[in-house]
Amino acid sequence: MKKKFLVLGTICLFGIMSIYAQGGAKNFSWKIINDTLIISGTGNMPNWFPFPPWLVQEHHGEHYYCYFSHAIIEHGFTSIGNHAFTCCYCLKSINIPNTVTKIGNWTFDGTSLQSVILPNGLESISEGALTTRELTSITLPRSIKIIENLAFGGNKNLVSITNLNPVPLVINADVFYEVNISACTLKVPVQSVSAYQRADVWKEFNIEGIEVGNNERSGETDNNEKLLVYPNPNNGSCSITIPEEFMNERFLTLSVYDFTGKLIQQMQIDNENSKKFQLTLDHKIQGEYVIRLGNGKKEYSGMVVFN
Repeated sequence: MKKKFLVLGTICLFGIMSIYAQGGAKNFSWKIINDTLIISGTGNMPNWFPFPPWLVQEHHGEHYYCYFSHAIIEHGFTSIGNHAFTCCYCLKSINIPNTVTKIGNWTFDGTSLQSVILPNGLESISEGALTTRELTSITLPRSIKIIENLAFGGNKNLVSITNLNPVPLVINADVFYEVNISACTLKVPVQSVSAYQRADVWKEFNIEGIEVGNNERSGETDNNEKLLVYPNPNNGSCSITIPEEFMNERFLTLSVYDFTGKLIQQMQIDNENSKKFQLTLDHKIQGEYVIRLGNGKKEYSGMVVFN
């Protein structure tokens, strides 16, 4: 595996030697714990040219190329910078907070993301943002307003898109460059099926209607707070970080809903001296699930993808 990293790193060598950033983030910082990258700050994440500083890390005296497999962007960022994860070949899952409204150019180009749930509140997906070439499924929130060319280009394995926007966006065919559209299922709000069947580009997909509309179904909460889940996607088991606000709460309730809003699982969390807990889905059907963690007064929400 390391040999592969070295070969790929040679391809990226010029970029690594000429890193610089542009952006207006406040209190920007990052760290890697085990195999998880955690990025903190508020405002717009810097635009990296052409690659971010976490691409190359020294580990036990040797250099590795982006060896982390999970990434958490903490609550507060309003955008993800250009090239933020370009050439992060090992990246398999990403947590994006609901505060993010824009994903920059070529942000996830060359990653190994297979399934992505984009946050409620996201408005713009820039050119080449999700050219992962590994992507099999993606969920688009209803807040999306702009999808630029090549946004999902090169994803030949893409087989499922859930689009919660009730109105089809006007897009160019190049958005899905090299995607086998005829073999890809597009899930849209049931009341919008006919509109998507008439819309250019979207009408080429296999369109299915799904029931969506309320907060439980979309994973939204009034206070826009989001749970950190990793790995995500997963095989039915994942870790959930307990929000700092709940650290002094002894008992919490976790509820799991399917995408129609049906409660399928509920458990009590004993939060004594714990920073995270393990969730194992009893519902053994692959798909996307909404999770809600509450103390009876306030709730945090998130989504889990079970592959």
